Amino acid sequence: MSKEASGEQPTRLGKLCRVVEGSIHAVTHVFRRLSYVGIAAMLLLVCADVFGRTFLDQSVKGTVELVELLNATLVFFALAYVTLQKRHVEITLVVSRWSQRAQARLSIFTSLVTAAMMALIAWQLGLRSWETFVATYKWQTGTLGIWFSPFVFIASLGCAVMVLESLVILAHSIAEVMRE
Repeated sequence: MSKEASGEQPTRLGKLCRVVEGSIHAVTHVFRRLSYVGIAAMLLLVCADVFGRTFLDQSVKGTVELVELLNATLVFFALAYVTLQKRHVEITLVVSRWSQRAQARLSIFTSLVTAAMMALIAWQLGLRSWETFVATYKWQTGTLGIWFSPFVFIASLGCAVMVLESLVILAHSIAEVMRE
């Protein structure tokens, strides 16, 4: 039972935690919408390419490259939302039979591992993005010459927001263990 339901006043820390959690969720939802834009752009681009090849005997130059780059927006902007919705791969056959406390303890472990691994990936992607941005030779696509750096940075941001969502799950799991 929450403090509000029992008539107790929430603490300042509790209010702060809810504000931080709400802010993280808001960023996650913005990223989710950006992933929708990426998939819509891919759809329009592929349709235009097919139409051009079929009816105009001319394809859209760089379609494959653009779809590959837009895939980065689709995948990495959606990572945090998948985490928020807890739609990632889980093995529930055995775990669903465990007590709530045991499930919360497992969630603590998996959230810690997920946050640590994704933080490492976000950090390395951020470094790679910066290195390719400041390099004299720009890492770019072959046909259109589009720099990879912004897309690597998008991947880094997506991983970083997933880390934040994993930490929210971690906090809820710790609260669940402490409650019992």
